[in-house]
Amino acid sequence: MSVLQDKPGLRELVFQAQSGDVEALAQIVHHLDPAVRKYGRHLGYPGSCSDLVLWILQAVHRYRP
Repeated sequence: MSVLQDKPGLRELVFQAQSGDVEALAQIVHHLDPAVRKYGRHLGYPGSCSDLVLWILQAVHRYRP
């Protein structure tokens, strides 16, 4: 089995994070970091990346399949 198959997908990480797994939440933020940086630059104000990460954290806890 390859290493990629052993890694949980984003959906599984969300479920783990909703159950209180802080490491899963950190993995989600790490996975989305390139997009946060890209769109943070587009927003162009100080703290935009922090605002986007906060939005992600809130979205993880609001997500219902």
